[in-house]
Amino acid sequence: MGETLLRAYTPLLFWVTVGAVLLRITPDRLPRLLGRSLFWVGVPLEVFVLARHGDFSSALAIAPISLIAVVTINFGLGWLAWNVIQRPNESGIPPRLAPSALHKDPPSESIRQFASTSEHGLDSEPDANELELLHSASRRRQGSFILAGLLGNTGFVGFALLPLLVPEEHLGAAICYQVSNNVLVTSGIGVLIASHFGRSSGVGLGWQQVRDILGVPSLWAFALGVSTQAIAFPESIEMGLDATIWIVIAAALILMGMRLSQIQGWDSLKESITPSLLKILVMPAITGLGLTAIGITGYLRLVLVLMAGMPTAFAGLILVEEYEIDAPLMASSILVSTVGLLATLPLWLGLFG
Repeated sequence: MGETLLRAYTPLLFWVTVGAVLLRITPDRLPRLLGRSLFWVGVPLEVFVLARHGDFSSALAIAPISLIAVVTINFGLGWLAWNVIQRPNESGIPPRLAPSALHKDPPSESIRQFASTSEHGLDSEPDANELELLHSASRRRQGSFILAGLLGNTGFVGFALLPLLVPEEHLGAAICYQVSNNVLVTSGIGVLIASHFGRSSGVGLGWQQVRDILGVPSLWAFALGVSTQAIAFPESIEMGLDATIWIVIAAALILMGMRLSQIQGWDSLKESITPSLLKILVMPAITGLGLTAIGITGYLRLVLVLMAGMPTAFAGLILVEEYEIDAPLMASSILVSTVGLLATLPLWLGLFG
């Protein structure tokens, strides 16, 4: 296992560090440009190459089912954890509502003073407007809390690590999981949750979300890769396509370093521990035990466990901005879960490898 971890950690730490350094000497628009390039070209190209070589006989059904089970259980646990942690007091005010949760509403000084005095146990009572704003802030924070546990970085981080940990012929389940995650969770369930807890615009799963789902490039790359499995490309083209996988991996890790360097969510670090642990510890453990119970072992089990334990996705930052839910909590969860991944990888390799 030591050799496997060395093979995974070396490029991870190296390229993430390169990304953090590049961010300081390159134009500010580079992370967005790199992210869009990976979304539209890099990751779909990697999915296409891996889909051409993957075995999907046992993955087409179990990967989406595993994802749905993970999302359902995680949503329930996230909802329960939030209600336990933020149990209202007699006045109905969540006791640990951080002042940063008010950042999206007009932050009047009186509201900030009330949030401060309530932490010190003073007897000041809020008026109706202050109470409404505090509950609105708590609702947005709850949305970020739940989303942080649901959105997994199966694209950039997952496809940067798994080819280093699992033989190429066993990556079919990872591709199915990643495509299903993009379609069902990020573009579907994630949008619904963000719109429900965010701005009261009545935005739901309408034509815009259907168009986003159908426009996921990895979905079409997967279909194209599977449909061309029987077609033999010239050796030079095959070698070139295989080489692009490692280029995409390096670019994804560089972007990861850039994004981590941009995160400013220190005020919410404590509150982000719970959704982060759900994401990288609880759910992969449940996935591994559940798969073992129904007789699924080997690389298929390992792949699904690792994908279930990927850190919170950077796509969460897009959703919190679009639907005006709590950004600091989401940013902190991304940071905590990504760093925590370094500690959980040896655990899953040891238990399910």
